[in-house]
Amino acid sequence: MAALKHMRESELERLLELVQSLVQELRCVSRHDDQSPAAAVTAQRLLQAWNAEVQRILKMQQANDAA
Repeated sequence: MAALKHMRESELERLLELVQSLVQELRCVSRHDDQSPAAAVTAQRLLQAWNAEVQRILKMQQANDAA
């Protein structure tokens, strides 16, 4: 998480886009994967937490840039 604080806004935005894509893919996997639904749900929750953290850091940077 400390490395995220040193990333440029464009890098964070790209990372956020990637994470959002992964969350969408995991939603599909969790709906269609009868082999390991618990693992898919856990992975989805982890990525959602990561996504929320990236969004928080990006908002902080945008606020700092606006100030």
